[in-house]
Amino acid sequence: MTLDLQRLSAALTAAAPDAVLPECLPASISGVADLAAASPTDLCFAGQADQAEAVAASAAIVLLVPTDFPDMPGKVLIRCVGPRRAFFAVAALFVPPPPPPGVDPGAHVHPSATLGEDVSIGPGAAIGAAAVIGARCVIAGGAQIGADVQIGDDCVIERNVTVMHGSRIGGQSGVTKDVAAGATVFGTPARDMKQTLRELGALAQLPELLRRVKRQERELAALQQRTTGGDPA
Repeated sequence: MTLDLQRLSAALTAAAPDAVLPECLPASISGVADLAAASPTDLCFAGQADQAEAVAASAAIVLLVPTDFPDMPGKVLIRCVGPRRAFFAVAALFVPPPPPPGVDPGAHVHPSATLGEDVSIGPGAAIGAAAVIGARCVIAGGAQIGADVQIGDDCVIERNVTVMHGSRIGGQSGVTKDVAAGATVFGTPARDMKQTLRELGALAQLPELLRRVKRQERELAALQQRTTGGDPA
């Protein structure tokens, strides 16, 4: 998709009425990206003036920046109060509309599978026996859903992904890679539930671990002071 100058200007004016649009805006942009991944035809943003070095190193040419951002040769800077907000307003224009609900004629759905309301199943996709697909799910073209798979509401299974038999996918998940048989995944991108819960459990213990480290540091400092008779280092 390409966004021409007229649509770009309209989107920026709506999202950031205070934006100062330079006369040298390009005729179009082809996408949005962060500073590290941008191409010369992408729109980027910098949220703070201290990102000048990252902006200079980026391939991006057109950038939304705060009003106090320094001038930079070779960059087209659109200054506004809320560059982040304006950036995501433009980014929304590049999100493709969801496919209409329904089963494509080129898809195969096993008679024993259960489909929720407003499910979209793309061409070449296959839904196995006794699979349950939640409401408003999008099964992209070429995706293969095995037997006895359970998929929660509002999930997106990307193109050509295989979800093996007996696996479960939590609601509102985005599945971008194959799912092993019997696995339980959730999130976007979807991850193994057991692994994610272990990581969340470890994060929950982090504050206590930090308190222990600080307490041990104080004890070591006190011990050093007692043994040397001086101030702790």
